Amino acid sequence: MGRWLRLMIDLYIGSALVDVYAKCGDVEITNSVFDSMLEKNAVVWSTLLNGYVHLGDANEVWRLFSSMGDLDLKFSRFILSIVLKGCADLRS
Repeated sequence: MGRWLRLMIDLYIGSALVDVYAKCGDVEITNSVFDSMLEKNAVVWSTLLNGYVHLGDANEVWRLFSSMGDLDLKFSRFILSIVLKGCADLRS
């Protein structure tokens, strides 16, 4: 995991990797990259959420969104629109 840690210094590189791996359908590496990031801002979180929407995993979108409340992040309209899109797939 050491090589990931060196890459994760930069939020933009980490966010781009999360996006690419999610779009490729590799959930394990997506989560590994995300978990290895030293700093996670709203952009990184929205990238992860959007990746799970893209994968059709609405339950994970909701679980991740629910866990964000514990992190003292401000929710943007963009994040909320991603979550609503994921919930629409659940038909909830």
